[in-house]
Amino acid sequence: MPILFFRKKGKEAQRKGGATLIETLVYIFILVILLTAVVTAMIAFSRSFRLLQSGRNVENSAIDGFERMTREIHDAKSIDISGSTLNSSPGVLLLNTTNASGATSTVQFFVTSQTLHVKENGTDQGALTRSSARVTSLTFQRVTTSLSEAVKISMTVESGTSTSYKQASFQDTAVLRGSYPLQ
Repeated sequence: MPILFFRKKGKEAQRKGGATLIETLVYIFILVILLTAVVTAMIAFSRSFRLLQSGRNVENSAIDGFERMTREIHDAKSIDISGSTLNSSPGVLLLNTTNASGATSTVQFFVTSQTLHVKENGTDQGALTRSSARVTSLTFQRVTTSLSEAVKISMTVESGTSTSYKQASFQDTAVLRGSYPLQ
């Protein structure tokens, strides 16, 4: 069935309107190429967004965890060696400190279900890392000198899946202000 309408004028056929079958196929081919390019670009943008989101989850989890740990270490009076797991992963750090009213208290950092948690006086205060990030390694190392005591923290955090996987290792050292004498 023809899609063109022809009028005969003598021996020649004149085209009245519409498109030939070949023109239609060319237009469809061009449209398919354009749609393929658009879909490919959208997939690439989506993959890049997921990768950036995984990186942001890793970095924000590390920032949140390290900020709280270093603040508590600075404010601590001493490290409870018997309640801490040092130099191995997953590490546990138990700090002896005082609360706002001056009463003795404890702060503990530990990993459970690949999430960094904090306990105050034995009560879990919740996660310090994002639910979309996983802590795969946490090590605390005690550093002592004749004048002070410090804690070196090493933590590895990961987020994402196969196409959007990000992993990073972080380290910091914090000095216990309560461990050195005032001069």
